[in-house]
Amino acid sequence: MGSRPPMRPNRPGPPPGFNSPYVRHNTWRRGRRMPMNDWRRGMIISDYGRYHLNRPPYGYQWRYVDGQFILAAVATGLISSIILAATAQ
Repeated sequence: MGSRPPMRPNRPGPPPGFNSPYVRHNTWRRGRRMPMNDWRRGMIISDYGRYHLNRPPYGYQWRYVDGQFILAAVATGLISSIILAATAQ
């Protein structure tokens, strides 16, 4: 039997040209509001399928901020999901 290559996690990588390093944010949690300054500086992810992300519900949007994909309500900033972006090794 041959050996199998190690499995990489099925996490989306960062958008091309937007390799921001991971920054830990202790206040970013599901069910909390994301600060508007952080939300505004994030890159909008409209081609979510390319990054293996689910289609956002109506009124929500994916953003890429500080090495993380954030799904939050556009009107309120309420965080629904946080996914760390995979980094190239």
